[in-house]
Amino acid sequence: MNKILILVLVVIAVVFAVGIAAGTTHDDDDGIDTEGSFVEDLKDSLLGETKNVPPGDIISNCREDDGLVLFNGQSCTARIGEGGYVRDLALQALSGSVRLSFLQKDQVTIRKDLAAGDDLTFQVFKEGGSLLTQCLDPAGCALAIIEDD
Repeated sequence: MNKILILVLVVIAVVFAVGIAAGTTHDDDDGIDTEGSFVEDLKDSLLGETKNVPPGDIISNCREDDGLVLFNGQSCTARIGEGGYVRDLALQALSGSVRLSFLQKDQVTIRKDLAAGDDLTFQVFKEGGSLLTQCLDPAGCALAIIEDD
């Protein structure tokens, strides 16, 4: 009887750890908390380091080379294609101020405003998602899509 109880507790602990590692946390700013948290450390130890979404997996009419370029007030939707696993989308605002919203599984998982020089990295589930961007700068905006080294 004790062996069965111990086995059940071990299975519950493993399912709990995998659930935490596969999930996301949210900070108070309606965005995904990607700072070095316990959840990120656990995920990395259990699943290994995640790969970045390659620019070729991002389809958009405002995509130029390895980034997104928008004019003042312009909005743009970028579709992030499916992958076989959870990936990171790493962006850097090169110029202007940009408002970002990311939707996956029919839910907004991040809302963030970036100014020139700001970086943002967040998880994209294997099903992909949609990145909505709006340029808030009169001079225009540019975002770089960061690839793995």
